[in-house]
Amino acid sequence: MRRGCESAFELFCRVNHVGTAFAKRRVVTLPRPILPGRSYLITRRCTQREWLLRPEKELNQAFAYALGVALEKYDMGLIAGAAMSNHWHGGVHDFEGELPAFMQYFHGLVARALNCKLGRWENFWSVEQAHFCHLVEARDVLRKAVYTLANPVIEHLVEKAIHWPGFSTYAWLDGRTVIAKRPRFFFGEKTKLPKFVKLKLIAPPEFEGSFEEWSARVREGVAEEERAAAEERAKTGRRIVGRKAVRAMSPEARAASVAPRRGMKPFVAAKNVFARLAALDALDEFRRAYAFARLMFKFGWRDIPFPAGTWALVRLAGVSVAPS
Repeated sequence: MRRGCESAFELFCRVNHVGTAFAKRRVVTLPRPILPGRSYLITRRCTQREWLLRPEKELNQAFAYALGVALEKYDMGLIAGAAMSNHWHGGVHDFEGELPAFMQYFHGLVARALNCKLGRWENFWSVEQAHFCHLVEARDVLRKAVYTLANPVIEHLVEKAIHWPGFSTYAWLDGRTVIAKRPRFFFGEKTKLPKFVKLKLIAPPEFEGSFEEWSARVREGVAEEERAAAEERAKTGRRIVGRKAVRAMSPEARAASVAPRRGMKPFVAAKNVFARLAALDALDEFRRAYAFARLMFKFGWRDIPFPAGTWALVRLAGVSVAPS
């Protein structure tokens, strides 16, 4: 299939006197398929790495409310989530293939609400695109869920994950349903958004077992990270920052460390090498088919279907899509 797609692509470019290198350069950003039934890890940081998400009761409330509204609007399942002071991680399951719309709505709602709370007017999030990574297997979802919830411990901010005063779903692993109230400091009485939203964690559908079994594995993984962090502090003499110091941080402060730049941002996470290779091969096939269909579309051949998983052009240009 790959060779056929490549030969057709090269043939079209040759007949129309278009170089394949030029044609491929026209796709500025690398497309990714958005398919229903996938789990993802979302990461986004605040502008200039400022502490705009530092733990505070009303900020935690607004973050949870916005997340609940967005999850309900786009039929997303919440696997794990934690808001650090200058970024957040979220594990979600996309039932309907609406991940980009969910991220745009949620991040926009958080930005407007918390800017209002903090008296800001500039951009809340970094101008870099929010990053999302496809988690191929249940073991990969588990690893990222543990990392998300143990992040405050890994960074030596608190000793235990349950101690983190910011937004975190660690305590929700007992199966509780959380009620998030609409914050009054931003939403007026005329808003059409509900006064309350319910949030509850799910076990990823990739996991063959009950939610209780899933939550037990997540807790075990977090406990291992807590032990590893404690051993590191014992060796190095490093001390935890503590909840009081974290809460006292100014939202205008920022991380003193140098932000990593131009590093690899994986689109696929799979511990199993065969699953990873298969996922990467499928991603490569999608991009080749997408580039071919996009070039055809630019030259007026509108009957060529785009590959399954094409998201933005379906909504913006109404292109046809091949069945998955």
